[in-house]
Amino acid sequence: YSLIFPKPVELTKQDSFFATSYTLPEEVLNGVYTVVDIETTGTDVSNDKITEIGAVKIINGVIAEEFQTLINPEIPISDRIYKLTGINDELVALSPKIEDVFADFFKFLGNSVFVAHNTEFDYKFLRSAGKKVGYVINNKTEDTLAISRKVLKQLSHHKLNQICDFYGIKFHHHRALSDAYATAEVFLELLKGKKSLKDI
Repeated sequence: YSLIFPKPVELTKQDSFFATSYTLPEEVLNGVYTVVDIETTGTDVSNDKITEIGAVKIINGVIAEEFQTLINPEIPISDRIYKLTGINDELVALSPKIEDVFADFFKFLGNSVFVAHNTEFDYKFLRSAGKKVGYVINNKTEDTLAISRKVLKQLSHHKLNQICDFYGIKFHHHRALSDAYATAEVFLELLKGKKSLKDI
């Protein structure tokens, strides 16, 4: 790592997680999953840019590491996006450019399974950004939105904040790292008691 170093995580509420009668799928207990959230200047992958990357790594069923960086998109951030995310031109003015930090994110992601809420959005932006600087993201993916639609059929909507409310997870929307933490907790909650991801 050259600029953005991952940080170890120690969440006290995880201590009691395995004290319940629930278990997680074998592939989660024996695998590595990186839960990712990004903030952007808009939704058009061809013209909009990433302004923040937040990610947490789940190792053997436990949230173990975090990665976060603001990014200077080198294009103006609209008032609409500022109101939505709290990120404006001034906040990212001295932040690194995507080409300066992508290698660090790529290393953090490694060969882990890429997880997000509505994975297609985050995955396509990061694949596009990586391709421009010589990195190819081709990781397996899991989508908490799709999993929630199968597991929580009683919910009428499956937005991240609504799933967090259902599970009693604290949620501070539209900053990448806090969204990544919320998504990681949702991912683990959705999989409690499941034998395999393939069975969902």
